[in-house]
Amino acid sequence: MLKLEAGNWKLETGKLETGKLETGKLELGTENTDSRFPETLPGIDIRSGLERLGENEELFGRILLEFAEDFRDSVYNIRETLAKGDAEDAQCLAHTLKGVSGNCSAKNLHAATEMLEMRIRSGDTEGLDALMDDCEKALRQVLESVEHLRADWEEPENEDDSISDVAAMSEADISCLSPKFVELAGYLQNNDVKALDCIGWIKSQLKLNKEIKKLDEQINKFDFRNARKSLTAIAEEWGIEITEP
Repeated sequence: MLKLEAGNWKLETGKLETGKLETGKLELGTENTDSRFPETLPGIDIRSGLERLGENEELFGRILLEFAEDFRDSVYNIRETLAKGDAEDAQCLAHTLKGVSGNCSAKNLHAATEMLEMRIRSGDTEGLDALMDDCEKALRQVLESVEHLRADWEEPENEDDSISDVAAMSEADISCLSPKFVELAGYLQNNDVKALDCIGWIKSQLKLNKEIKKLDEQINKFDFRNARKSLTAIAEEWGIEITEP
């Protein structure tokens, strides 16, 4: 918890620890036999999320898992940044969490972080601690829900004949990859979460390639700006022409 004492912010909180979530108390909706998702999930609007992604359950499941992995400590990081007196960076962190929670259709968390971002931007510290508590509560609810989905959605490790060395790529390999690179460039340019699905396919073909691993990590952290730079560099190195919109 962040408290104002003698004119200074005091940090009194801890990170959310993996495996510490009280998932046993979560009340899920009934299972939809035609879907890998339950009909309802606390903190996440399943129907809205699937509609946004064209009913692509695989992509939505992956987005939720990546969110839980990368943003577990997001509210803690905002508190810590404010405690150091860096309101500008704290606002940026809140803005990022707001955007990503929107992509996950985590509506309560999105609304809470929107209020938090506005309060930080205003410079008004009154009620700021309560707003961060609201964000923490909403985030915990989303993380608990995702934990219930994890067993069904985590991809098993699988070593295959994927290409790891660009020198081993044939013209046919490059010809196959080119359309996906162009498609991915478009998604990244528009900050479209469908980039996750696209890089997933590319990674399945080139999962042992270091450049592709880096690109995959950037996209899964929703760092689309740097991902565009990485994609452009890879395309140039491999002689793949991409035309950004």
